[in-house]
Amino acid sequence: MTIEQIKNWIGGYSEIYITGHVHPDGDCIGAALGLQELLAAHGIAAKVMLESLPETYSFLKGFSAILTENPKTVEVLFVVDCNDKSRFLPFLPSYEQAKVVINIDHHEHPKQFITEYRRIEPSASSTSEMIFDFFVESGTTISQEAAEALYTGIIFDTGGFMHSNTQRSTMNAAGVLMQTGIDFGYIMKRLFYRQTVSKLIAKKTALQNFRLLANGKIAAAFITNQEMTENGLNKEDTEDIVHLLADLEDIEAAAFLAEFQAGIYKLSFRAKKDLDVCEVAKVFGGGGHKKAAGASSVLPLTELLAEIEKEITARI
Repeated sequence: MTIEQIKNWIGGYSEIYITGHVHPDGDCIGAALGLQELLAAHGIAAKVMLESLPETYSFLKGFSAILTENPKTVEVLFVVDCNDKSRFLPFLPSYEQAKVVINIDHHEHPKQFITEYRRIEPSASSTSEMIFDFFVESGTTISQEAAEALYTGIIFDTGGFMHSNTQRSTMNAAGVLMQTGIDFGYIMKRLFYRQTVSKLIAKKTALQNFRLLANGKIAAAFITNQEMTENGLNKEDTEDIVHLLADLEDIEAAAFLAEFQAGIYKLSFRAKKDLDVCEVAKVFGGGGHKKAAGASSVLPLTELLAEIEKEITARI
């Protein structure tokens, strides 16, 4: 897929939108806003629509204009950072009415593609790095605004260049983006070192529910919906808890369970060594990457913890 092919697929359509997965993270938001800038550079006006936007990314250009509901008319829909319809359910109506759907993603190939127009590269560090490649391949100048978005996505999905998906191409991309004059230090601090009282309370609450499972091989913690409500917490307050668990020495996996909605736990998995937590997430109807994956479950908490322990233990 090239930018010229994308322009041909769009043709004369004007109602163009970009969406991504539910609970959008740094790569999803960065890739969407970066793609918006790429299209704009080629004279194509596109709008971004995502749900549950974390305030962490409010510094990015275009963030405040992101839509949270389906528009009346969609002719072209870009789906970034996911390749499964179950991962963008809030915007399924837009997908179903679109004349053209274009998928750009770095997760593993799905059982069934959502469109014939696609570029899926599981070997890429992030979807944001893939959008960066479009800029380079098409000879398109990268604006500082686009660079901020893409750098944000890249560092999020690589954990600040610490995860195993970091490659030479990733570092080269980051270097090029830095040359545009972005405040890369601020972006790193904003994503990984920004603390609020609510974030600290979330960590405290989760650690009160800390568990070591499988003879110390799995670090697990949870926050119930009641605890979320009593402490005035939201999803964004809990985002770095799974990383805190994964930093523990001598474990092979980390699992964080958050009941954002009563009766539904959002599961976040992280792996160390050779464990593939994407396979674990699939058991619960989710997916992701080998070292980082997620899912949701309606199982009762005690049963859910037991199932997570069983599935991870079977793979380590």
